[in-house]
Amino acid sequence: MKYFIATAILLLTLSSCQKSTEAVPPQQQIDETIIGALAYLDDTQIRQRAGRRSCLSDSYEEEGCINDTQTLPGASPFPIPNRPDVKNRNGEWASFIYHLPHSIHNLGLSQLRTQDSALIVSAFITYPLFLFEKSSNPKNISPVDTMLDLSIQNLKGFKRGTEYSFWPQIEPSTIPSLVSPYNIDIQAVDQMLHRYMENPDDPFFKMLFGKEIIAKLQRWVRTCLTDTNNSSGVYALFNIPNDADDLSMATAIFKLYAQRHHLDATFTETDSLLSVARFRDSNRTKEDGRDAFKGSQSGAYLTWLKDENAPLFANPQSGIIPLGVNNVDAVVNANVLFALALHDINGIKGFDESIDLLVHVIETHAWPEAALYYPQHMMFPYAVTRAWRDAGLRTPELHTALKTLMHDLLQEQHLEDPKNSDYGTFDGGEDKTRDLSTALGCTALLNMGEGIAREADMLLRYRQGIDACISRLVAVRKPYRFENNETFAFASQKPRAWHWEEGLFFSASVSRLVQWRSQSLTTAMVLETLTKYRLRYHQRNSTLIQAHKLILCTDPDRQDLCLRITKTP
Repeated sequence: MKYFIATAILLLTLSSCQKSTEAVPPQQQIDETIIGALAYLDDTQIRQRAGRRSCLSDSYEEEGCINDTQTLPGASPFPIPNRPDVKNRNGEWASFIYHLPHSIHNLGLSQLRTQDSALIVSAFITYPLFLFEKSSNPKNISPVDTMLDLSIQNLKGFKRGTEYSFWPQIEPSTIPSLVSPYNIDIQAVDQMLHRYMENPDDPFFKMLFGKEIIAKLQRWVRTCLTDTNNSSGVYALFNIPNDADDLSMATAIFKLYAQRHHLDATFTETDSLLSVARFRDSNRTKEDGRDAFKGSQSGAYLTWLKDENAPLFANPQSGIIPLGVNNVDAVVNANVLFALALHDINGIKGFDESIDLLVHVIETHAWPEAALYYPQHMMFPYAVTRAWRDAGLRTPELHTALKTLMHDLLQEQHLEDPKNSDYGTFDGGEDKTRDLSTALGCTALLNMGEGIAREADMLLRYRQGIDACISRLVAVRKPYRFENNETFAFASQKPRAWHWEEGLFFSASVSRLVQWRSQSLTTAMVLETLTKYRLRYHQRNSTLIQAHKLILCTDPDRQDLCLRITKTP
């Protein structure tokens, strides 16, 4: 009887997997979707374009750009004080800060958002472009090469001192190296917060901020606005220090770009990356409290690249640590290890301890809460598997832990009924959309590959999960109308462009205060998923630098764009 039941279960599983395999879109449709995602990113990268166009793709420099998407004062009873003119950066992609997203929703108001310029967003969007081969014909430059060149120029502009910051520096400023968001009227914020401090019991303020935000921020805001040692005033709330996350992602991108163009080691800024070893969770007397998952004195890398024991407002040119205390974020540590492994650095302090932290987070299933700045539920699986696979962080301990992570991921993926609308998706936690979380979860599975699936005795389930999420991502693509004639100008016939719904990506120290979303980022993450699937990442074992690449080509028969796989030297 037991043998009969086991056989029946196996046949049902095989049947389910076979149906899923048959549902995978044909290669032509996958290629069309990949090319369409590239076209969207090419059309929406912010550049100097002729005339005044939308600030979503046109640079504000020279002629300026049209602010046609940003929430403006007067849009609600309590407007966020945005600047009326939107400033952006050549080479980035638009992202938005959503202010008080939960409170605004509960009050029945329209979402309040501000277009932003943040290094981490553009770095994540840039990364999948390295899955494409560099153009070999100088007369027929690929749009991928153009996007990479512009993005690198943008990312290099976030350097502050010897490291990199989340926001760009504000010039001119009475405080050297001060960083702040471009498009928020800081003086208006100052006035608003002083109003709040004068009447903190106002019912409207209580509804707007909520108990959680008030409990965490009230004392901090009062300290920043009243402490006589704070020479930067309200800017102290925004002038954050350089951080390990932005530094790691920037230097990782520079390393890949240098490898692509055969540039010397100075371009990669390896020495800057080594500074992460100076800020570790060891011999500390302070604790954030939100990172209790790490235990005490974990030795892992801290988020902020500044001494938390120094006087709080000393040296404002190096930034002010939010809430006055450093912390450990599991995704930040995964990104640091990703950059270190790409640079072939493994002997510095904190390297082994950071790996131990990631293994601990996986084995205790603490990872959904271990990303303090990434409320997106699928960010940790994506980041840790990217470090393991693409950067070659192949330690035995992490290899073993990934079998547990794969089991947990496949348990979380919706694979119960192919007829359900959520079939193949991953939940995003606080993010209620599904496109970004599904792309990140699917890429994590592709990064781990069939080798891990066999060892975990989950190969059939794994293949079902891959097929289901690929089918889902192709099925929910949305058409996009080109805004700029120069997009894909090299092609005799422009492809259709596709995009996906923006999802929750990043947040401030207090997640319910502000959150970041970007349609371009979601599209880039889907692009990475589909491109890795097209390159059969799940069936191979090479790092990103070693791996096959895709190259844009022209079909001589149909006179339209196509993709083919090539091998880099």
